[in-house]
Amino acid sequence: MAELRQRKTELAEKSSVKEERKETEKPADGPLLVDSVDKWQKWRTRFFSGSIMIAGFFLILSLGHLALVAFIFAIQVATYSEIMTIAQEKLKNSKKADGESVLISRFLSWFYFFCTTYFVIGKIFLRFEDFFLNYSPVTAFLAKNHTFISFALYTLGFVGFVFSLKKGLYKKQFVQLAWTFVTLLFVVIQASFHIINIFEGLFWFFLPVALIACNDIWAYIVGFFIGKTPLISLSPKKTWEGFLGATIATWFFGFLFAYVSSQSSFLYCPRTELLSFTATCTPNPVFVQKYYDLPEFVVSLFSQLGIDKTAVLLYPAQLHVLNLATFASLIAPFGGFFASGFKRAFKIKDFGDSIPGHGGITDRMDCQIVMGMFSFVYISQFVKTAPTGVESILHNLWLLDDQSQLEVFDRLKAALSQKQIL
Repeated sequence: MAELRQRKTELAEKSSVKEERKETEKPADGPLLVDSVDKWQKWRTRFFSGSIMIAGFFLILSLGHLALVAFIFAIQVATYSEIMTIAQEKLKNSKKADGESVLISRFLSWFYFFCTTYFVIGKIFLRFEDFFLNYSPVTAFLAKNHTFISFALYTLGFVGFVFSLKKGLYKKQFVQLAWTFVTLLFVVIQASFHIINIFEGLFWFFLPVALIACNDIWAYIVGFFIGKTPLISLSPKKTWEGFLGATIATWFFGFLFAYVSSQSSFLYCPRTELLSFTATCTPNPVFVQKYYDLPEFVVSLFSQLGIDKTAVLLYPAQLHVLNLATFASLIAPFGGFFASGFKRAFKIKDFGDSIPGHGGITDRMDCQIVMGMFSFVYISQFVKTAPTGVESILHNLWLLDDQSQLEVFDRLKAALSQKQIL
């Protein structure tokens, strides 16, 4: 009898494993996504909501830099809210948690969000420090003491957290604190690199974001129609066919779209004044066409076809965008896989339901956050030119008080007069 019971248990476990595999794996004899009427309905829903998002994005883009900064901030708020809601549900379900503990935890999480946002975005806006120093005494005080104020706010939150600790909830509260800091790192700090890219020129924000959108769209389309080979167990609906097809599509899209965008001064000119922007500037060399010699085997092939061509005229930005497209296709999707693993860990389907067919804001921003940080690093390392000596000196000059500026002027005037330049 004991052997019979053991045999039944083994059979039940095997049956359970098979059922689980049916839920997570694709059928072996057909495409992964196109085999269900419900999937076609989801496809239509995703297409409709995706079209609205794209149209809305272009509308905000047309409004300029500050509108996009406000848009990024709104995305940060929504993403942070979705993730912290999951964390606070865990605390709320604790037996010893009362309404006051949950309320304090929620307040502290948003207080830390405010502190981090004030510090990070404030640092970014201090690129216009001369504006804040001269606008009013209040803005001058905030600009000069930005780092100290940020630290004071952080210290206030730290002390408040210690006072909020409650017997029986220590572990839960420290888990909440760790959750808060990790979320701030991934959402606020990493996403803020998009804001830096915006001020460097809309091109460096628009193209990376568009590359991720293009890759996501084509991965879904190719996987929907011909996807058969699962890519990664964390995200069973992703396929190798979709992954590779999207990579090729993103390369073509990036190369062609960079050619068009490189001709728009509205996109490539950096923002140098906070409250005004004129799309006139000396373009970065990457936005000036130059000839590139073709490889010998290509020249030989062309000559056999009767084509006499040894060089091609391109914008250097097109080649840079190919590098960005490669990252968007091969590495950025791991932001989505990371989010999938997170959702599986906490047994949730999506982070929210604010976007029909797509889930929550976080479900759409997981890859974009990774892409923004890489774009910043790439621009700083390979694209951005160092400021000229005059620009650097003038920037430091505006940081001085009025009396010091006059002293610099008098000394410079005297030196130039001695050289008989004046």
